[in-house]
Order: sequence, then structure tokens, then C-alpha cells
Amino acid sequence: MSAMSSSFIARESSRAGEQPQRDEVVVFHPRPWVALSFIPVVLGANDKRAWMLAPGACDILLDLQPPQVGASYLVLPERPFMVMSACSDRLLFMGVTGAEGVSNPVFFLGDARARTVVRLPAVPAHLGVRVIRRHSIGLIADPRHGGHYMVAQLQPPTLTTLHKTLLCYSTVTDQWTTRPLASAEEHYRWGAHGVLAHGGLLWWIDVSCGMLICDPFAADDNLHLRFIPLPVGCMVIRGPVRRPEFMAKQRFIRPSQGKLRYVEIRTGVPIGPNSQSLEAPPEVRMFTLVSQEGQHYWVHEYTATFADIWSHHSYADAGLPWGVVPSLALIDPNNPNTLYFFQGTTLFAVDGKARKVLFHLQYLVDSANADLNFQNSGFVSAWELPQALFVNRHARAGLP
Repeated sequence: MSAMSSSFIARESSRAGEQPQRDEVVVFHPRPWVALSFIPVVLGANDKRAWMLAPGACDILLDLQPPQVGASYLVLPERPFMVMSACSDRLLFMGVTGAEGVSNPVFFLGDARARTVVRLPAVPAHLGVRVIRRHSIGLIADPRHGGHYMVAQLQPPTLTTLHKTLLCYSTVTDQWTTRPLASAEEHYRWGAHGVLAHGGLLWWIDVSCGMLICDPFAADDNLHLRFIPLPVGCMVIRGPVRRPEFMAKQRFIRPSQGKLRYVEIRTGVPIGPNSQSLEAPPEVRMFTLVSQEGQHYWVHEYTATFADIWSHHSYADAGLPWGVVPSLALIDPNNPNTLYFFQGTTLFAVDGKARKVLFHLQYLVDSANADLNFQNSGFVSAWELPQALFVNRHARAGLP
């Protein structure tokens, strides 16, 4: 595996997660990032790199490339893993071992700087909760204890319209606890599409209806769960909950330039009052979540039709097929105008306002099996590289 490019320059980052008022002047300092696959490369015992993953050496390797150059992966030994969340220099991932992984998944916390991994203790049976394999568990830095983190999952973690309990693990105590929510709003049936740490809060995402937000460090009597719906006209609340993989191809919520952005691909939208009407051309839209006086609302930023993107000479120059709607991948965390899409095994970046392709490259999210079902936003993330991975403002040389 190749080392992280030494051409990365570390810049001073803005205070993580701030959501300024709409009329504030925002000074945003971009920092290097990678497009990290949530499906790590798993080494077998006979792989020539496996000797590096041994006690006294390290538990994980980092194969990181700038997003304009190539894909980025974690390299782990033998046991199948999936990355669940990344927060600063910590990575939360889940191990799967047969029946144990189905009924009681095993969670690990990786330190990207030290390249070590710690297995989290099992959730005690007396807590009376069940941890299942869904993208409903999040990782957030503990502002009260430097260098420590909290893992949290809403209970029950199944489809529901009301949550009552927060299951938490703290690296300070090395223990799991359950905390009753002081209040929680009723919401639509929930499907887990990931958890973000942003602005000192955890944000549970359902791209069919909205977000549930909570401050996991609040006092017990102030542990509230709030619901923030998607922009008007974007909610999908009728019929059965769609499969997460399908939704992840057409929608995501991710941070960019310090604010949360909602991006969706719209296809098959009828023009007119009945089902026999013509359909609007496929398009991609981006909205920004703004906080003002304790309230949140969405602001539409831009809409780009795929006809315009397909017609630009840069699209043909990239060798991409005309007329085929791609799957969403991610958004540039430093520039909300730059969106990434998957077209088969190709990852390509588009300037959403100029409607042109900026660059493209080959990227298999599942590099071992080449399963194209994982080519969507649910299995790749923009990981802003922590300062801990840099020395003298340059990327650390010698990372395996």
C-alpha cells in the first residue's frame, strides 16, 4: 500500500462544527481530506504486509491519497470490519464474526495517529438494550476531557417514531451506560443513514425525512432529542421505508465549509397534477442548514440538471456515459460547490454551479470483491485529516 502523499499541507482548521448565523462573516480555513472507504482492506495471514500488523508494531495501516489522486482505505488484519464513523484522529469500526456479529456486533476504536486499535467492552446484559448492525451509532469528541470520546446509539435502534434512551460508552470510564432522554419529539418512521458529530452535537440522519439531534454531554434533565425535517418538498414519508443503499445513491447530509449540506438527486418527478404528466429532467440540488436564534432552516443554494452536466465537453472528455444518472458519493468538505458521484467504478467531481467535470478516477469502495452495490454515499466519507497526522505542517512521511 502506498504512503500518504507528502504533498498534503496542513492548515489551521476552524473551530469544529460551528454553525454561524446567516448574516455573519465566516472565515473558513480548509484542511486536507481524503475520500475514505467504509469497507477496509482486510489482510490474510499470508499477505506480505500482515507482518506489519502485529503486537509491538501497529494494529492498522493507512493507505491515504488526496481525492484527486485515488481512493483511501484502512488496512486491517483478517477479521471483516466496517468503518462506522470518523471523528478527528479516532475511527469507530465494527467487527463481524459469524453469528456473534449478527446478534451482538463487536466495536473497536482506532487511533489513527498511534495506529492502534482498542476493542470496546461488550454492552452489559443488565442494561436491557440491544446493539444491532445499523448505521445508528456515532462517535464524538468529549469537550470536557481532552483526548477522550463518547460512542452513542439511540434506543431502540429499530424503526420507530419515538426514542426514549441513549446508550453511551465513554473512553473516560471505559463503561457503557444508558441514559433516559428528558424529552424527544415524535417523528416519522426512522431508517438509519449514518450519524454525524457536528457543532458539539450528534446528528442521526434519515435521508427520507430529516435529522434527530442531541447533546450527549448534557445533564440528565437537559438530555433532549430534537427533530429537524428535510427541506420542504423533500420528505418521503409515505409507503415502506426504502433500503438504505437505494437512498444513499440519491441523498446525503454531510458537512462542508463548516455547515451541514443536504444534497439530493431528483428523477421521475411529474410535471403537472396527474401521473400521466411529463417528467422533469433529472437534476441534483443542494441546500444549506442555517441556525438562527436557536432555530434551524434550510436554504436552497443551487440546482443543476444532469442534461447540462452531460452536455459539457468535460463530461465526454472523462469518458463518462451520456444520459446515465450517477450515484451520489460525497461533497468536498472545503467547497460545497464540488460534488462527487459514482458512475460504475469511476468517481468523478462536478462543479455544481459551472456544471462541469473537474476530474475523475477509478475507485472501488469494496476493493477486494469489486461489489458495485457499495458505490454510493453510504460507504464512503470525506475524512478531514487531523493535525495529529502532520509534522512541521507537512504530512507525516513513512505511514505504511
